[in-house]
Formats: sequence, structure tokens, C-alpha cells
Amino acid sequence: MSQHDPQTVGGGVGLVNVDVDQEAPTPFALSADNPSDVTSQGPVTASAAGAVVVLPRTGPALVLAALEASSALAPTSAEEVLEDLVDQWAATYEPRTQAQRRQYLTDWLVYCAEHGVDPLEVDAGLVHAYQREMEATDYSPLTVRARLGNVRSFYRFLVEERVRPGDPTLGTTRRPPATLAASLAVAGQPRSVEQLAVGFLLSYQRHTRKAYEQALRFFLTYCSEVGVDPLAVQRPHIDHYRSVLDGRYAPSTVNQRMVVLRSFFAYCVNEGALERNPVRGFKPHRLPNVTTSLGLERDEVQALLQAAQQHGPQMHALLTLLALNGLRVSEALSTDVEDLGTQRGHRTLAVVRKGYWGSKQTVPLAPRTAGLLDVWLKLRPEATPVRHDPERGPLFVTRAGTRMTRSAVWNQVRAMAKKVVPDKAATIRTHDFRNAFVTMALDAGMSLRDVQDSAGHASADTTRRYDTGRGAMDRHATYAVARHLSSSDD
Repeated sequence: MSQHDPQTVGGGVGLVNVDVDQEAPTPFALSADNPSDVTSQGPVTASAAGAVVVLPRTGPALVLAALEASSALAPTSAEEVLEDLVDQWAATYEPRTQAQRRQYLTDWLVYCAEHGVDPLEVDAGLVHAYQREMEATDYSPLTVRARLGNVRSFYRFLVEERVRPGDPTLGTTRRPPATLAASLAVAGQPRSVEQLAVGFLLSYQRHTRKAYEQALRFFLTYCSEVGVDPLAVQRPHIDHYRSVLDGRYAPSTVNQRMVVLRSFFAYCVNEGALERNPVRGFKPHRLPNVTTSLGLERDEVQALLQAAQQHGPQMHALLTLLALNGLRVSEALSTDVEDLGTQRGHRTLAVVRKGYWGSKQTVPLAPRTAGLLDVWLKLRPEATPVRHDPERGPLFVTRAGTRMTRSAVWNQVRAMAKKVVPDKAATIRTHDFRNAFVTMALDAGMSLRDVQDSAGHASADTTRRYDTGRGAMDRHATYAVARHLSSSDD
């Protein structure tokens, strides 16, 4: 199997072995006489006569057949079709993560080429073989998880775009128990930074673990780039690392990543791997009391919900749930059909709350939301190629039959926003529905405490940030001054 040599730091394998700032090569080079680009409709191929033909999102064989049938077009290879698909998939992620994701996917495409298999025609057997070969190398469980996760994401994208009928990665495990057990420390032996990182992450729940894992990946990549053992860093290294974060991220993100690092080194001290915590005494950035995003206005929420109704019953039900219950998109997507119920005459949904809740919280559903969910549940068993048990399984699913992902929701919300709220299409986030829920609840006269409980905020300060931001414009002194001057002119 072709692969990059893992970077060894601190006696263990680094969680990341690519330069996050380096533009990774695409799997196939474009021909100079047949340039390609990607639009929201599909691959665009320039013809010999200079005309542009928009290809429908169909299978690669049909695309090639259509090209070969047209004498006006220059020949297009399967490699170019695949590259267009990779470009479209990568574009669904933030630009700063695309290079790393491309690199991981490129390794998989090279593996397919070495085995003489078309990446668009692979079966589950080859994916399992790829996973086993990665596990047999020096790759850490976290690195295997990241690489396999990108392959899984790519094939889910192909299924959603109807390029292939099924997902060959179904059934693969993201962290095999045997490999994980092997990565943990053996009693009486020193623990590597990799083993310490795995042990540290295991103490957190899924969503927190994912965020902390990403923060540790970035830090270990930094250590690899500057050539320092992560378990031997000193305060100057930490100060320089913080300056790197300051140049890339918002202050809130810098604070979060530094807190993760402080917690990780505290864990290392408790485990006897370090004598002192080099991040101790870290002072976070002071954040404004006003949230930078006030979400969506009431008429904008209505416009998006109407667009979702045209999009389909599942998206209509999901966005209504986000807007009327203020759920985080990850909370909504993690629910199952079994989580629906009734309590004291209320239709309810059990949701795993982020943060201090730590367990399922039962939230009531407005009649409007419950009715839309009922409509979707009637259609859900036949909505995908995989027939679903109407009484069990993910509440929201993809065309491939798997649980809906946050990126898939965001892509569809952005597409709808381009049509109904174009001025916010470039910046809209699924979290804006949650922001809108808080501000609309406060505008409707709900108490701050009730809104805090409904939103699942651990601290009233978080809810108050939305309240402050909501009134920052309405209660600004400029209007009082303008009225005062107008009265003096009279």
C-alpha cells in the first residue's frame, strides 16, 4: 500500500502526518487542452469550439457516453470525471481543511490504482482490506479513523449525488477495539504521546471528543513542523503556538484550543508523564459580551422554511425542528425514531444535549413540528435504497440510507439561502437557526431563564449574549440623540 511515512514525535506516531498549510496534489492532473471546472450544477467541460456544456449529475459511464457521442467535444477521460467529483466533494468543506482531506483521499485513490480497481466501482471488500492494511502499519487509531472517515465521506457524497447506488464503506469501524486496546499503555512501560492522547480523549463524550481530537491534531502537527517533542515543549513553544493560532483563528477558537492543550498536559502530569504543565497560567482572550452573529430575522426564517417545504418533507421537518426548538444541528441529527414520544399530552423528542447536560433531555414539540415529523416518518421507509424499519433507526437519513451529516444539511441550507436570502448565502450557518430561536423567544416576551433552559445553555451568560446583541441595534443611543436634536430644531 502506498502511503506517506508517519511522523514520529515523542516516541509515538503523530496524529497527523501532513502539512495542513501545504496544498495537497490532486489525484489526477488536468489536460492543458481540456480544462475543467465545477459549478453548482455539475462538471463543466470546455469543448474544442469553445462552447461550455453542463453535464448532469449522473453516473460516470453515462457522462463519458454522452461525451463520446458528441463530436464537438474533446475526449474526456475517466480520470478527469473522477477529478471533477473529488473537486465537488472537497468544496463541501471549509477551505482550510480541503488540502488535508484531499491528501487522505489521494492515498485511497492511489491504493485503488495499485489494485487495478476503478475508485467509482469499488466494493466493501477493498475498503475493508484498505482498513486492515492501515491498522497493520504504524498509523495510530486516530489517523486510521481520520483517513477512513474521509473515504466514507467521499462515497456518501457520490451516493447523494446519484453517481453510484451504494456506499462501500458501510460496516467499516472508525476505531477498532483491538487496535485501540493495543494503543493504550502497558502497565509499567512509559507512555508515548499517542497513547496519552488516546487515553485523554476517551474520557470525553462524542461531540467534545471530536473537537478535542481536532485541537490535538493541530498541535501535534505544529510540533512535527518545528521539530519538537510534544512532551518536551517549554513555555516559549506554547507562546509561539498561540501566536500561530492567533494568525489563523478567531479569539474564541484560540481560547478553546488552548484550553484543550492545558487539559491534555494536566492529564499528562496526572499520569506521571510530565512533571509540570507548560500551559499552566494561560490567560484566554477576553471575548465581547455580544454575539457576532444574531442569526436570522423572522421573515428570513419563514422564507427558508418555505424553501425547505419545496425541497422535501425531511428537510422541512428538520429545519422546522431547528427553528422552533433551537436545537444544535448535531443534536437533531443524532436523534432516532425511538426518541419520539409523548408526555403529559405533549409530543416530545429525547435529545442528547451538548455541554453539562451530558444525557438525554426531553423537549416538547410544537404541533407544527410534530405534524411535519409525522409526514416525514410516513415517507421515510421508502425514501432511500435501504428500506428502514419505521419504528427504529436514525430520524433523519441520507439517500444512501445512513444518518444525515451536518455537512449535508449545511450544503442544502446554503443552496436554499442563495434563492431566498441571497445576502446571507455566503455566511449562513445551520447554527443561525438556533440564534434566531433565542432572539425570537426573547422578542416574544419569554424570560431569560426560560429561554436558557429551552436552549440548553449551561450558563445564563451565554443566553444574555444573544439578548445584548438583539438590543444593541434597537436600543442604540443614536436614535435618542437624533430625536433630541430634532425636538430642539423645532
